[in-house]
Amino acid sequence: IILDVPSVGGRLMLVDMAGSENIEQAGQTGFEAKMQ
Repeated sequence: IILDVPSVGGRLMLVDMAGSENIEQAGQTGFEAKMQ
């Protein structure tokens, strides 16, 4: 989902693969805020 992103994107992808909903949600919120 997030490939065109710096280290933050890669890290988020790794978390998503791990299946950590809690961390994934926090990361998604941060990413969305950064995009806005």
